[in-house]
Formats: sequence, C-alpha cells, structure tokens
Amino acid sequence: LWDSPQLHAKNQDVNTEIGGEGDAELAAGMIFEFGVEAHGEVTGKAHYEHTLLKQGDGESSTSITVEFGDFEVGDEFLVDIWMDPKYGTFVFDLAGGKSSCPHEYGTLPIEEPRISVEELPGPTPIDETMLFKMGLTNTGYGNSTFILYHERKDNEFGLEMSFDDLNQGEHVELASTHLGGATKYGTFTVAPGPEGNYVYDSVTVFIASKCDFELENHRTISALNKTKDSVKLYNIQDLDGNKFIAFTPLCLAAEFYGPLTYSDSFATNSNTLVITMLNPNNQPNEYNNDVTPMADMINLDAVKIEYRKVSARSSNHGWTAAVGEDNEVIDFKTQNETNMGIASAVWDISSLDDFEYEVRLKSECMDNNDRLPKKLREFYSEPMVGLIDKTPPKVFGLPQPSANYAPGDSHVIQFDEDLDCEKPHNPHVTMHVSEIVSPFDSFSNAVNPQLKLICSGNLIEVQFNEDAIVPHSFDQMFGRTYTLELSNVQDGAGNIMETYSYDSNFECHPPNPRINVTHSGRPGQHYLPGEAIVFDVSLTNDRPADEWTRARLELGVDLTSNTGDLSVLSNGKSLATPQEYILQGGEEVTTRILIFKGHGNSLSFDPVRLFLRSACTADSYDPAIAHDIAWNREIWDEGLAEYLQWIVFTPPCPQIRWAGPFAEEREMVYSNDALVAVSDLVEVSIFNVDYTNGKLFDRSVLNEEAPESEQRLQKVVLVYRRFGEYDSPWVEAHLEDPVTRLSTPDIIEFANPGVEDDMGYATLQWNVASIPDSRYLVKVISNCTALSHSHSTHNYFSTDAVEVVLDKTPAALFGAPFIQLRGSVDSVKQEVYRFIFTESLYCEEPHVFHLAVTLSIGQNSRIFTHGSHGSGIKTICEGREIRYRFDTIELDEWYTAQTSSESTDLVIDVNIVLEGVPDLALNRADDFTFTSSWAQQTESPTMSPSPRPTNSPFQSSASNDSSDPSPASDGSSDPSLTEGQPVSVQCVATQNAERPNLGCDGVDNDCDGDIDECDEDQIPPKISFKDGLA
Repeated sequence: LWDSPQLHAKNQDVNTEIGGEGDAELAAGMIFEFGVEAHGEVTGKAHYEHTLLKQGDGESSTSITVEFGDFEVGDEFLVDIWMDPKYGTFVFDLAGGKSSCPHEYGTLPIEEPRISVEELPGPTPIDETMLFKMGLTNTGYGNSTFILYHERKDNEFGLEMSFDDLNQGEHVELASTHLGGATKYGTFTVAPGPEGNYVYDSVTVFIASKCDFELENHRTISALNKTKDSVKLYNIQDLDGNKFIAFTPLCLAAEFYGPLTYSDSFATNSNTLVITMLNPNNQPNEYNNDVTPMADMINLDAVKIEYRKVSARSSNHGWTAAVGEDNEVIDFKTQNETNMGIASAVWDISSLDDFEYEVRLKSECMDNNDRLPKKLREFYSEPMVGLIDKTPPKVFGLPQPSANYAPGDSHVIQFDEDLDCEKPHNPHVTMHVSEIVSPFDSFSNAVNPQLKLICSGNLIEVQFNEDAIVPHSFDQMFGRTYTLELSNVQDGAGNIMETYSYDSNFECHPPNPRINVTHSGRPGQHYLPGEAIVFDVSLTNDRPADEWTRARLELGVDLTSNTGDLSVLSNGKSLATPQEYILQGGEEVTTRILIFKGHGNSLSFDPVRLFLRSACTADSYDPAIAHDIAWNREIWDEGLAEYLQWIVFTPPCPQIRWAGPFAEEREMVYSNDALVAVSDLVEVSIFNVDYTNGKLFDRSVLNEEAPESEQRLQKVVLVYRRFGEYDSPWVEAHLEDPVTRLSTPDIIEFANPGVEDDMGYATLQWNVASIPDSRYLVKVISNCTALSHSHSTHNYFSTDAVEVVLDKTPAALFGAPFIQLRGSVDSVKQEVYRFIFTESLYCEEPHVFHLAVTLSIGQNSRIFTHGSHGSGIKTICEGREIRYRFDTIELDEWYTAQTSSESTDLVIDVNIVLEGVPDLALNRADDFTFTSSWAQQTESPTMSPSPRPTNSPFQSSASNDSSDPSPASDGSSDPSLTEGQPVSVQCVATQNAERPNLGCDGVDNDCDGDIDECDEDQIPPKISFKDGLA
C-alpha cells in the first residue's frame, strides 16, 4: 500500500489493518527485534518486521511495546527505532509515510491542491457576470476535501463571487492525480458589487485543505504551502502592471425628456423642432448614480436623433440621422448638458415632407466594434410617433350639396386631413345670402347660433337654425345665391387654413321661361370674318311676382344647331356651357351675345338656336325650356320660294403679301444683262394670308359657284409708278402667265383660277420691255366690290411698296475728267484726280472696276494700280465719282530712281486706263483710255513748275488748281503767264504774324517752291467754348 521512504530498507514486512489493537514486533537482525503495541485512539494498526544486522553483533531479541495514534484516517508513517549505543535508550526516526491535517515533514502530502485560471474574460457588460474558467487539481497522494475562499480585505466593494454555485467556504472534493484523479474545471463567477462600480481591485482566490482550514486558529496550515494554493483574478492590466477587475459600461440608455413626452405623440407645424434628452447616468439625486456627463464618457461616441416615415412599409424605410440648422448631424454629446443630465438640440425639419414620423434616440459607443456585444456598441430609445405638418388643411372637393341647396338641409364640407375639433369649436362659418344685408354665422350667438356647426374628423357640417334667423325665413332663400365662408379652420398641428369661400345657390321652384333673340345691328350690316355679330337676348320668368317664385334659369346654345362650329359668347364666356340667371316671377333681363366665325372657308351658316331652361332640381327630370334663333340676314331661296334666315359674314378683301425675291429685298435693281436673261419678264410671287379659308378665286366675282354674298374680289394685280411722283396714279402692270391654262381670261391676274397653289402662293411674270429706265415703286393690290356704309380700306388690300430700278443703259463720263498730271512731283503727290459719270455707280468694295496709270521714261515704266492686288494708287468710289491719288511713297521712290542731279528737263509719258465701271444695275461703262505727257523741270527753292501740261486734251471744270492762269481785270488771261513756263514764287514766312506756322495763307511759307502745302501747317487744332452748355 505504501512505498518505503527509505529505498535501502528492502527487508521489511508491512501489514496494515484498519481498526483494532495489536502488537508490533521488530527484529533487529542479529542484535534485537522488537514489536510495537498500539493502544488508545488508534485509527490504524501496523506490524512491521524490520531486521537490521550490525557487524559483530550476535543474535539477540528484545520485545518492546510502542503505542501511537493519529486523528486522520489514511495517514501512514514508517518509523525507524534506534537504540542509543551509549545510553541504551530508543531513538525514533520517521522514515516515510503519508500524512494530512497537518502534513508532517518527511511524509508525502495527502492534500496538495493547485488552482489556475484557464482563460481571462474579455469585456463584460456591467449588467452581466464576469466568468473565469478555472482548474482545481489535487496533486497529493490521497483523495481529500478542500475549501475555496477569498480574502475579504481584497473585496472592499462587495463583488459577488462563487465557483459553480459554491459559496464562500463551501468544500469541494478532489481526487488525487496519483490515484486516477484529474483537474476539475469549473466556472468562477464575479458579479458587480451593490454600488454598481465598474472597476475593482483584483481578488486573490485560495484553495486549502478543509481539515487544515477548520483547525483552531488555523495554526497548522502548512508553512510549506503544500495544502494551500491561490490565484489572482483580473481582466485588465495597466501599463504599470496593476491588475483590476473591470466591467464595461453599457452604451448610454438615452431617454426623451421634456414637452414631447407629455403625451403618446406630438405634432408640429414649425420648420424646427426642439428635442430634449435625459442622461440617466448623470442623476446626482439618485443613489449610486455615476453622475457622469456624456462629455466624460470615454466609451460614448455620439447620441443622435433618427427618424423615418410611419407607414405599412416602415420596415423598408431606413432610419435617417437628423441634422441641425447648420446642416450638420445632431450629436447630443457635443451639446451643453445641465448638471441634471438634460441636453437639448434644434432639429431642422424644414425640408421634410408633411408626414407621420417615428423618432428615436441612438447612442453609439466603442467605435461600433462588432466583436463586442451589441449593448456595448449601441442603444436605441423607445421611438416616439410625431406628426410634422406644415400645410394647412384644404377643402376636399366641393361642399355638398354643391348646388341647389335646400335651406333646411345640412351642408357638409370635407377636408384633406383631420381637423382640430376640440370644443368649443375653432372653425367659424358665415353665409352671405344675396339681397339679404346681414350675413348669418355660427359664432355670434354661442347659445342659439344662426348656423349650427358640427366638427368631427375631417368633416364640418353646417345647418340653418330656422328659429335663430328671424325675421327671415326659408321661403325668402329659395332661388337666391349665397356665399359660404369658412375661417379659423385648424388641423391637429395648428396650421390655420386661409378663409375659404364658396359660391352657390339655394333650391328654387320651377319657373316659366321665355326668350327672344334680336339682331343688334342695322339691316344689311356687314360683318367681316374676324368680327362678332351682336344679338340682344331678352330673358323672362313668366311667374307671378312672389318671393317664392324666384328661380334659377340657364341660358345656353343648342349644340345641334351650331353646324358651322361658331363661337357663341355671353359675358365673355362660351354658351356651350349654359350660364345661370336668377329671375323672380315677372322679372325680365336683357343680355347680349356675340357670334364669331369658326375655322373653315364658309361664310354662311344656319341660324343658331338658343334656349332658356329651368335649373331648379324640382323639375330636373323634365325642365321647363324656351327657344329662339339668332340670325342676321334673310336670303331668298328660289327652290322653296321663300326667305330663309342665315348667319352671314362678309368676305374681306383678301390679304396678300410678297413672296419670293420681293419679300426678301426692299429694293430690286435690274440691269440690261439681267433683263435680257429673262426676256424682260420679271417673276412676281405673292402669298394669300387667308388661304386656309379659301383661295383667291373662291371669293372672285368670276367664281359662279360661290354664294353671291361671297363674290367680292374683282382682281389682284401688280401696279407701279415712278419713284417720287406721288401725285401720279398707279399704273396696272402687264402680267403674263408662264403656264398655259385651259381657258384664257380677259385679264391675267393673281385671282385667276389655277394661278394660286394649295399652299396659298401665286406666281406671274411682269413684262417690263416697254417700261423706260427709272426707279419705280411697285406693289400688289387686291380690289373688291365696295361695301355700303363702310370705309374705303375695306374695299382693297395692298402689299408694302418695293423699289424697283430698271436700268438698261450703262453709265458714261460726264464732261472731261480731271486726270492731267501737272507741276512738280510733290504737286502730283498731293493732287486728287477724278472721273465724273452720268449716274450713280456701284461702289461696294472691293471695287469691280479697274484703274491703271502707267508712267514711262524711255524703256523704264511703272504701272500704278489700285485695290487689294494693286499698288501705287488709292481710290475712292462714291456716288457718281471715282477719285484717286498716288501713293506718295511709291511715286516718290519711282520718280527719284528715274532722275539724276544732272537732269535739267524731264518728260514722262502718261497712260491712264479705266475699265468695267458699273452703275447700280451693274451695267458696265465703256472702257476709257487717256494718253498724255507730264513735263518736268528741275526745281529750285524759288521756282515752281506749271501744273498744266501743254498737250492736255481735257480740263476739268471742277479744277481749282492754284497754277491756273489768274484772270486779268478785263477777264482775259494774264499774258505774263505762259503755259509750261516756270513762274516766280515769293518765299514769305507767314501772312499772319499773330499765327505763325499755320500755313494755308496763299504764300510759300517753308520755301520749298509750293504754295499752301498742308505740311506748312504745324499747329494742331484746338476746341474752345464760349458761354453755354457743353
């Protein structure tokens, strides 16, 4: 049963027996043997035969009796007994065994507990129990009972702890691992203390021998730590190595607070809504409350407002975070929180639809770490239901009955939403009845109101109180109209509807209607298609003149008689919808109706039948009705041999306008070449503005198939007259038809059959062969049969006049051109030369004519031309003139290259060519060539050459050259001046001493041989003002 603790003692005989009393004999080899006799409180009996031999000893034996005892069942001891060699006394030596309670030194422990934590718990919500998985093991040499406990001093704030439902000090059985036992695993639970703290100091848990633990004063608990073990419980550790048991606070359980919580729901009509919340963890008046503001909660990320619409599809509507007036998501953690845990925020609801919403608070914590329990990450408050309604109620449909209201019945008005119907009722109803001065209402007399009002849900019901309307009665109201007004109508959110007004009528008794229609115009009056034919209509109720006979009647048009789709109007509205009149018995009224022509080309229509019928519901199944017809002309019918009534409109003189080239240009110019190309036939096109109502021929007097009343158009012709001769009559142009028709009319004009196409355009040709060249005004005029008693403008219509220039003759030179080159080169550079023609020229740039001046000295020549591809000449074309001058730089360069310092005389051949000069019609003038010589002499400062060559074949009548001979007093030329000879020029500084360097004074100021050069003027112009306004 027990292994010897002394491995060298092999010769042993061990015998154990539980209970009883006996002797133990020990033989000491050859020396001695002895036995041990146990008495007293013996829990076990042992007989050991342990033989020891000692060298030199003889055999001997001694019999001894030893008594020993132990309280613990299962303890075993192996004892060596020695004899002291000197004194002969026994010496006892504990050689081995096993022991407990207490464990004896030198023996194996029966109880050797071990405790361990297998896994540290993670974050644990404060409302849950922290779980430690622990292992309990007995590594001793016997099965035993142990106690699990912790030190009270470690648990200052009262954590509740147990192991598999064992309380403090309760025992647990553990089998020895040497006897087949194993570690026993269990759960050690730790719950927060009664004060609800989140963080606690770590707690040391012990396991100890039950026996040792129960001994008095615990004095025997082994100092060798054999029968006791411990472990420290914690779940967090700081940077300094300090260990704690820490529970994780729940995500803040935010609550709604304030006025919104006073009822089950709320309603608002504002653009903002104040939301107030309560922080339950910041309540200083509550016992064991944390009193922690949201700003100090490290686990709290935000507290938001979320909302969604309430409907059967709410689950499909995601929650939306509310925003403030700054358009940022509301976070109560950032709001000012009072010391009582109250915080408020303004929710901007201006952009939300009117609807019923669910609203809740959402707390967000721990960065929404999805590895943590949901209650540590988020919290949702119970939602509140609220109505956001910024729109006032509206009347739905029409009050019922909408018409023919019987005074004793109720009037029901329906709205598009429920109303605030709390009594006393907010809505006020007023009814204004025609011809009754004072209105009736529901609020002036709260005890006995004139109008009774009931408000329920989305309905308001109104009824007359006949006792309260005295001196009036229901009979007075029959046949009258009324105006119903509703004011101060509110919905549940406090939105007040604008005053609603509805006009209708009371029921009436059937009338006896009579109608009479009369044409308002004079007999034979003409109405153009765009004008209205006016009729007077008399309406009468042939009932006795009593109040109860007041009735409503309807004036309308019988649509079956309106075959021409005429527009029949009364009071500016179509009578296709009957108009109501209220007539008392014996009353007659007269109204006026207007009849307008509709679409289409017809101008004669069947008369229109009007009716006057009862609008009272009492005879609605078969209302009383009267008829009469509207017509403005009687026409004899040969077949019926009688006059028939018609509605007749008079056709207007057709409106026409230019088409084709004449519509695009206000001035047309035809040259000889252009007219030759078209054989003197100019195409003329017009457009019939009213072609949708008929062609020109449809209204022509030549159209025998048209009604006689519509045969007005006599002809549509082209007329012309010379421009400026406004007193002259218009001449009818000779028109030709380019298309050969089946029949040849007496006169070709635009209203002839077949000339106008289906789109309203007509084209003929104007023969201008016999018309002399000139400028003409041309227009097209339609002539119609004159209407009696009408203005002459109704008898014709004409287009705007277009200017037409017929020009078959080209321009020609008018007199001799001023083109002779005279005088010095400087004089020629400054001179402007000109051609004058008999008519205005086509001067648009780039110029289409060609001008070239060729200067030659021997074999050396230079051609000076104009235009973008020429050089040397600058040209101006204006009116009837072509003017040109030399480019001073280019002429000077060429002239300098041709002369030398030794030259005394210089003669230059001049050849001038002008080709292709067009007039306005682009007729080209004959080409012009001019040949002459330009005689030059070397100049000196005091001499100037004569500006006129001796062989000039022309002299311009417009020339004012300063070198012309001055006339003598008798009118003859001064004989001292000879053509082609040098003349003396006086060099004078200025003729005006007070204005030097001004030039243009008739003398040579700069001594260059030229008089009045522009370069003598060195003074810039100035503007001066006298008194006045500028």
